[in-house]
Amino acid sequence: MTNCTAAVGVSCPIASMRCGGLHMRERTRNARFSTVLLYIEENTMAEAQLNQFRYDHYSVGLGRLADALEVVSGADKQIDAMIAELFGIEPAEFTSSAAVSRRLSAQLLPLWQLRVGYDVCGIFPSATVSLGDRRHNAVAPTVPLAVLRVLISAAMDQRSCD
Repeated sequence: MTNCTAAVGVSCPIASMRCGGLHMRERTRNARFSTVLLYIEENTMAEAQLNQFRYDHYSVGLGRLADALEVVSGADKQIDAMIAELFGIEPAEFTSSAAVSRRLSAQLLPLWQLRVGYDVCGIFPSATVSLGDRRHNAVAPTVPLAVLRVLISAAMDQRSCD
């Protein structure tokens, strides 16, 4: 408080009280500022944890979907529902319609180029997606499944690069 009396220029109890009030306001302001900083830090951490949870949930969902697509040999309503839920889109016949699976590919991987054809023997449908030097291939019993398999493979690759 001695610095305060020198600053005010008067050495009396009232000047000391005024000066003490200034210090009290400054401490209160600093405490509020610290509380705000703590609040921002906690919310930032909570948001980062939520984003990590979403990322992990999405990655696990892609893995489960890839596993399910490897064993299925035709149309499957459960996989259709899994795709719709994972990507947050309207349910559709993804596993039974080549047009729907191709639209999904264009929607999820707009920059990737999709090619659909047959394997070397000309028996099984195959699909390839490419973006620059990144390329994914898949062979499946049906065209929609080939497209979905390669789509999920590329989505997992894209996710790991992000």
